[in-house]
Amino acid sequence: MLFSTLAAGLLYGLYCLTLRRDRWLQLNLWYLLVAIGFSMVFPFIRLPNGLEQASQSVASVEEYLVTMNEVEISAITAPRTLGVMVDLYLVGVALCAAYLLFQLAAQVVIVIRLRRKHKVYRASDGFGIPRGAALVLLDDDTAPYSFFNLIVVGTRGLNDDEVRCILAHESLHVRQGHSVDLLFARLLCCLMWFNPFAWLIMREIRAVHEFLADAASIGACGREGYLHLLYRQATGTGYGHITNNFKSINLKKRIVMMNKSKTRYGAWKAVAA
Repeated sequence: MLFSTLAAGLLYGLYCLTLRRDRWLQLNLWYLLVAIGFSMVFPFIRLPNGLEQASQSVASVEEYLVTMNEVEISAITAPRTLGVMVDLYLVGVALCAAYLLFQLAAQVVIVIRLRRKHKVYRASDGFGIPRGAALVLLDDDTAPYSFFNLIVVGTRGLNDDEVRCILAHESLHVRQGHSVDLLFARLLCCLMWFNPFAWLIMREIRAVHEFLADAASIGACGREGYLHLLYRQATGTGYGHITNNFKSINLKKRIVMMNKSKTRYGAWKAVAA
């Protein structure tokens, strides 16, 4: 637990210092995904110790026996404490996993109901969504979101240009598989529920997802029109943290990031980190 927390904290700190305010968004996303995965496996990495052993003298038989006796004495008292820690860890994993499964099940039920009650549009229907994606248009003010290959948009109060902007945004989420990224991060957070930096890294992954989708929307409908749409969509109804929600990330951060440009040495920052 300690080594996992330290690894995630170090990588998260390096990200905040070097990459967080840069517009190398795809590079930032890969860094965060690798960071959360590496912090999970880091405690299990064992470096070769052949050189270290070669430089040490061979212990005598007496020293070896004394060491083994100390280990045996310690081993008598260690299992009880270790067992409590393992039980506590497993309870945390079970609770986090149960909550994630509940969210997934609830969202699947919503998707099934939407597909049964509403018309489902495909890429061939001319909405500009990715091939293989599905679109459901609702006649209400539901905040737009995507869940794997499904895009849901509440169209009340929106004109055709605004719907096109939203579709460009959500299509980017679908095209780049952002739901898979979030599910991967959530699963690792369940295994590392004790690690606050893992949850912070997952939050940054969600933010980078929105920054990438914002860039796609600006290209589709222009900066001024998209900013106006963001202000209008700042309030609404969402479906939790396993979907890519149009309004899920702080509006001020998204506007600031939209007005930035790539720095010259952004890629070298990632290499240094």
